[in-house]
Amino acid sequence: MSFQPVRSWTDSKIKVHAFVCVIALLLVKLLEYISAKNGLSMSTKVLINELRDITEVILLYPDLKVDRQICNMTTIQKALFDLFNLSKFT
Repeated sequence: MSFQPVRSWTDSKIKVHAFVCVIALLLVKLLEYISAKNGLSMSTKVLINELRDITEVILLYPDLKVDRQICNMTTIQKALFDLFNLSKFT
């Protein structure tokens, strides 16, 4: 497996970078597997883009009230949001 760019020069930091890359790849593949198992089969690139495009807005009001809202989502984004139970992070 190759990965680029490597912005570290010491062996220990390159090993950590490689470890983080492998863990990230495993997590993305796990998300892809779970979504495909639940009828949302798509490529890794499409899955990442759909999840990346889910945005949250934090509204600050003058009376120090804070309100968090998820912006409008496509049907696929809503299905992924519900599948991965992302509402617990909002």
